[in-house]
Amino acid sequence: MQRRTLNLKTGQAVLQEIEKLQKIGYQKVGNWNLSQTCDHLYKTMRVGLDGSVKPFPWILRATIGNLLLAYVLRKERMFAGAKTLKCLLPEAQTSGTDEDDNDLQIIQNLSETIQEAIERTEQLPPYPWTTNITLDKWKQLMWIHASHHLSFLLPNESNDTPVS
Repeated sequence: MQRRTLNLKTGQAVLQEIEKLQKIGYQKVGNWNLSQTCDHLYKTMRVGLDGSVKPFPWILRATIGNLLLAYVLRKERMFAGAKTLKCLLPEAQTSGTDEDDNDLQIIQNLSETIQEAIERTEQLPPYPWTTNITLDKWKQLMWIHASHHLSFLLPNESNDTPVS
């Protein structure tokens, strides 16, 4: 099976997609289940909201980081198979445990963080991967990121279009 096309434009749409996957179930076509995906999205969003990861060197953020950001925002998609920082991996992946695929606390953590992001109006702390990200661009990036990862979870009895 292939992953599906998913282009969620708002935090509310991300929340609705997660709720749908919880309610009707899904088939996993990637490496992570729903809880692992939510844990990764939660950790990634916290980085932007809290500034909790040490920024990459300025020259990398100002060149490669800014180019990648512009590409992702223009194409509204992310690269499949890209590596992430160990601190952003789901707990189950780093601990070697087999996490429940519907862990309500992990999903609740992400839901609360998405709501915080939706309501946020003040600028973010310095972002660790780029130098020119506004709050609106960051939110757009987070919804694209969520779409990317959730596209590997195919809703049961889905008519969503697979992508290659």
